[in-house]
Amino acid sequence: MLNASNMEKFPVYPYAFIQVPAVGRKAGIDVISKDLLGVSSELWKQTIRGLIEQHDPLMILITLRNTDSLVSRDYASDATDAYFPIERTRDLVNAIREVSDLKIVLGGFGFSLLPTDLMWYIRPDMGVLGGSDDFFAYFEEIEEGNYRKVPSLIFIQGEKLISNPRVLHPPHSEAEYTPQAINEMMKFYDAFPSPGFQGAPVEIMRGCCHSCLFCAEPRSAGSQIRYRDLDAIMKDIQILSDNGITKVYMISSELNPEGNEFILLLADRILAFNATQPE
Repeated sequence: MLNASNMEKFPVYPYAFIQVPAVGRKAGIDVISKDLLGVSSELWKQTIRGLIEQHDPLMILITLRNTDSLVSRDYASDATDAYFPIERTRDLVNAIREVSDLKIVLGGFGFSLLPTDLMWYIRPDMGVLGGSDDFFAYFEEIEEGNYRKVPSLIFIQGEKLISNPRVLHPPHSEAEYTPQAINEMMKFYDAFPSPGFQGAPVEIMRGCCHSCLFCAEPRSAGSQIRYRDLDAIMKDIQILSDNGITKVYMISSELNPEGNEFILLLADRILAFNATQPE
């Protein structure tokens, strides 16, 4: 899985590099991740060839988290270092096409916001709406080209765009982090020390039943609220703590869309956990 949409001014290790491999592991599929931040686009083809030779992948996945910049200067006509993640992702797909005939799959929060436009503009072989659960559950069917069987899959057939019915899944019911994943995350921040590690993300719920005009969360994550199992959340916190990570932040569409019960239960669990830890 590749990412070409990181922001040079504020590098963040993609949470997809933690979550997607976790879902893949549950299906018995290994996902190897590589962020292309710091790799010149002139070296993309060389880098992709090397990764293919090293790992012999079955497909190439790409995650697209952001679709634009919040920095107004990036839209100035004379901007020299503007942040355009969609264009970079399209260039990455073109680079892959020049060195490989592997299927290219596009997903991520940003992709799920504008799947139709991005499929036509970036032209991957297929896209995944929302989580990757069904993509891995139906992986053999995808390998065989039976795309119509796969929920939440969108693909171009001829000149027709086909979007299968979307299925909303809850957050991962097992631990997402592993010592190896934590090591890879911290190696990333060692390479990009400014502003550096801000904490490890841990998803606690997904989806929002509200429709605030300024927020795209329900469109990407769905309007159905799905809570994560508290034991799974605490397993991730335990694994992070065991590997020296004591700073975490919670990922959710909204903390209390249906009231405070869930978040207060989680707070109690974290307080109890902290009480068992060294100062």
